[in-house]
Amino acid sequence: MPDCIYRRSQTGSLLYPQGIFDSQNPRDQAVIDEIVNLLSARINQYDVLVCPLTIGGHVDHLVVRAALERLGRPLWYYADIPYFFREPEYLPEKAQGLVAKNFYVSAEGLQAWQESIAAHKSQISILFDDEADMRQKIREYAQKFDALRLWEREQTA
Repeated sequence: MPDCIYRRSQTGSLLYPQGIFDSQNPRDQAVIDEIVNLLSARINQYDVLVCPLTIGGHVDHLVVRAALERLGRPLWYYADIPYFFREPEYLPEKAQGLVAKNFYVSAEGLQAWQESIAAHKSQISILFDDEADMRQKIREYAQKFDALRLWEREQTA
């Protein structure tokens, strides 16, 4: 699936000419269907699915969340980084009806997390001041909760 800034309609016009923080285009329903079909064919009952909370409103995150929620499977949600750093006030709205749980992250896990973000070199300067800034913010986030925080739906009796 191409990033939202590259997706086009059948006539060739951009679906998101205003950028990545736009409302979801109804034509992206086909992309959601494609993700649902692809995942349905590949996941099993033991797979754990982790989904963006959609803090920040990135269109691709909205599409992924819509697709994963359509699967009807238990989901864990994560705070969209770095958008969560910029707009933490949206967390209560996006996590409504969800319960937070902290997952311990070892020093090695933190380093792997930072390395996985650093691997997307073209996005570092767009999302952070530089790589050192990214590493610092990820370290501070992990230290704030002494863990990686994920959310899941409240269990109903």
